[in-house]
Amino acid sequence: MFNPKGSTLLDEQLAVSGLELNILGVIGNTIGANKANKQAKRNYKRARKAAKKVAKLTNKQNDRLDKADRQNYYRNRKFSHDSNLKTWRTGRQIHNFKTTQALRQFEKSRDIFREQQQLNKLGFKQGIASEKQSLEDEFLKQQFDSETALSSLKEVYAEQSLNKKEQYVQLQGIRSQRNLGTAAIQNNVDQLMTQGSLAKESAMVEGLMAEGESSLGQAGKSRQKAKQSSRANIQRSIISLSSELTGKRQAAGIELAQLNAESSLAETGVGLNLQKINNTIANAEEEADYNSRVSSANMDSFLAQSKLNLEDLALKKHYADVNAKASKMLKPRKLPYASKPEMPPERILVRRMRARPSHIPAPIQQSVFAAAMSGLASDISLFSGLNFSQGGGNDTPSPESKPVDLGWWLND
Repeated sequence: MFNPKGSTLLDEQLAVSGLELNILGVIGNTIGANKANKQAKRNYKRARKAAKKVAKLTNKQNDRLDKADRQNYYRNRKFSHDSNLKTWRTGRQIHNFKTTQALRQFEKSRDIFREQQQLNKLGFKQGIASEKQSLEDEFLKQQFDSETALSSLKEVYAEQSLNKKEQYVQLQGIRSQRNLGTAAIQNNVDQLMTQGSLAKESAMVEGLMAEGESSLGQAGKSRQKAKQSSRANIQRSIISLSSELTGKRQAAGIELAQLNAESSLAETGVGLNLQKINNTIANAEEEADYNSRVSSANMDSFLAQSKLNLEDLALKKHYADVNAKASKMLKPRKLPYASKPEMPPERILVRRMRARPSHIPAPIQQSVFAAAMSGLASDISLFSGLNFSQGGGNDTPSPESKPVDLGWWLND
């Protein structure tokens, strides 16, 4: 910082020289500012002209772009609509084809379902026919078994009937023999009784004759004795004949008892044989009844099994029908296809905004006065405190000293 206090003459001279230089600098700055202002005006005009040219070219390009956008939009709009129509027609053809194919598949599935049902019915009928045939075979087998059992029973009946007849004949022979033996013994007994009676009568007659002869003989004791002797002989003869008859009768009784015992034993044997025959018949009947019950039980079991087989056949048929029905396709319905595409609404095309020349601010003009004043202000502040008195050492400025008048330059 320049300090004017205590300045010397040399300092004052230097200050004056600096002032002169500053004045020259101010003049140069003024001339430079004037030239800069002129150059800025030229640049401003050129920039405005270039901005107008750019705006004109931009508007021209925008017009071409607007025209191209309109043409591209209408072309793309038509192309998109035509493509949508083509895609829609192709999709409709594919949709109709798929619907037709689905209907054909449904018809084929229905035909297969009907054939499957017919096969199920045929299989069911064949199963029923097979079961009927099995039942008929079982019935025939049972009938043959029954006839075989009945034939065996009849054969047993016939054989045992012959055996019974044989036993009855044998029993009849035993009874006949017993009757004949009894009759013979009875006849012998009767003959013996007759012979005994005749012998007794003969002995009595002979005794009576002997007693009569004794009576015709001598009288007295000898006569009596002779009678007694005759009677005694008659009695002995009768007793002897009675004893003999009794023995013969006992022998005939024993023989008759033996005959009866033998006959009884023979009849018992015949009875046992008849019991055996009856037991054989009963066993045959029981066996036939057992075989009949077994055959009936087998038939009941076969009927029950046949019923189960029929139920199983019905269940299998039902299961096959359910499977066939489950595999059957549902009748397809023709679904509505998408509506025909329409032209989309036309877009509102907005024209590009017109380009205007860009705003170019006017150049800022340098003030020549301000340039001059900025230099002078520093000189004034420099010389405002200088003391131009001759002592050089007095700090108080001289009252006669005046500032330098520079108005002549400023007014130039």
